[in-house]
Amino acid sequence: MVTSSKDRTCRLWNILQNECKAIGEGHTDPVGAVCISHFQATYASRKVFMISGAGDKILKRWNLPLHQLEVTSKSYLSASIDAAKKITSSHSIRAHDKDINCVTVSPNDALVASASQDKTIRLWNSEDLTPIATLNGHKRGVWKVLFSNVDKVLVSCSGDRTVKIWSVVDFTIVKTLEGHTASVLNTKFVNNGTQLISSSADGLIRLWTVRTGECENTFDKHEDRVWALEPLPITSDSVPSAEERNDEGVSSGYFCSAGSDSKIILWKDVTDEEEKQRIAQAEEMLVLEQQMTNDIRNKNFGKALKLALTLAHPSKVLMILTAILEEEKSPSDEIALDRLFQEEWSRRLDSYVEDMNDEELHKILGYLKDWNTNSRHCYVSQVLLHSLFRIVKAEKLLQWKDFRDLSQGLQAYTERHYQRINRLSQAAHFLDYIVSTISLMPMESLNALAVKRVEPPVVESPLDGGKAEHVSVVSTSIDNEGTKKKSNKKRKGVSD
Repeated sequence: MVTSSKDRTCRLWNILQNECKAIGEGHTDPVGAVCISHFQATYASRKVFMISGAGDKILKRWNLPLHQLEVTSKSYLSASIDAAKKITSSHSIRAHDKDINCVTVSPNDALVASASQDKTIRLWNSEDLTPIATLNGHKRGVWKVLFSNVDKVLVSCSGDRTVKIWSVVDFTIVKTLEGHTASVLNTKFVNNGTQLISSSADGLIRLWTVRTGECENTFDKHEDRVWALEPLPITSDSVPSAEERNDEGVSSGYFCSAGSDSKIILWKDVTDEEEKQRIAQAEEMLVLEQQMTNDIRNKNFGKALKLALTLAHPSKVLMILTAILEEEKSPSDEIALDRLFQEEWSRRLDSYVEDMNDEELHKILGYLKDWNTNSRHCYVSQVLLHSLFRIVKAEKLLQWKDFRDLSQGLQAYTERHYQRINRLSQAAHFLDYIVSTISLMPMESLNALAVKRVEPPVVESPLDGGKAEHVSVVSTSIDNEGTKKKSNKKRKGVSD
């Protein structure tokens, strides 16, 4: 493991022995970024190296001859630090115009990427730190840069509140992830490079899908800036057993986050569990829907209404209530229409309302507000509303916080429905009066009223020397059978 510090040094540690193996000196400002090669072939060929970047804008490459770095002392940190070997950098270059915030090595140890406060990302050859490309696109300082283990891309995050994915082939922006409301301080690939996690200065951690660029989830357990993120390849041998932890144990799919709120939080990927739960819920919904359909077919409306409310299907609830009312006034019942507006028949839904619990009552009242806005459903809505106000106590209704808003909406549209019914009633009575008046009149009177006798107009015709003009008059009459007849009569008018 390699570390960097404000003491302007880089150190190499053996984490199994807790020993400092080497110390690199040469920077003139605090060293804020360091990384080490991790390709297996590099270690096999004894070409391990370390890259460091500091506030002096200098990028350094350090050779680490691990086979030569042996410490004879078996004591811990203090003795091992005194016995640590001093090493010097093999290559140095002024890499940026401002402080270097991050350095990273590609999975094959061929490239080095550096990110700086000067808003740029630069790629270097890992052998001699020769420049390869400069990536411009961020509008503020870049805090983190990281290569992908599965694709030829790298990801960066910046103070401009964005996360960008870059192509290492043509050095262009592949995708920009927007959604953070504060500076993005860190980012990591998870789930085999298919997703990203990013942390910001407002304490939020977001999970992104690389392919779509969409934010899948947001986590807000931190109370201050989240600086560190790290996926954990944890195995069952490195953690306590399930009995010791009183849970299901720890496996892969975990990551840690650490922030300025002095908290280190362990997160678990529960995507598989949520997917299994979603599938189980979908299967349960299908079973309930099929059972509801069977109850409706068998006219078991009580159970069907309960299931429709459980499934939160307003259209099904309305259909069941309509079926209950239509069942009562079926065509086989000759007196059904006479009973349509009687109080006894309007209590048809009382028994169903009495069986509802508070949650179901509150839910159906919300549906009722929407149904009542449509004149096609107003009849069912008014019958149900009548039953609700008759069965449910006013004290219970007033306990619901949104009841006043619901009641105002119900009152407004109910008044509209009654006004419309009054207009229809008046028009119906007027139509009855007209029909009754016409039926009392004899047919001859109707014919006499319908025939229009038009006197022929006198037309002056100076062109024909006072000759009469023929005027055609069309009259309409009603015969004894009530049919219309047309006749054309030619009459002569005499000009002066």
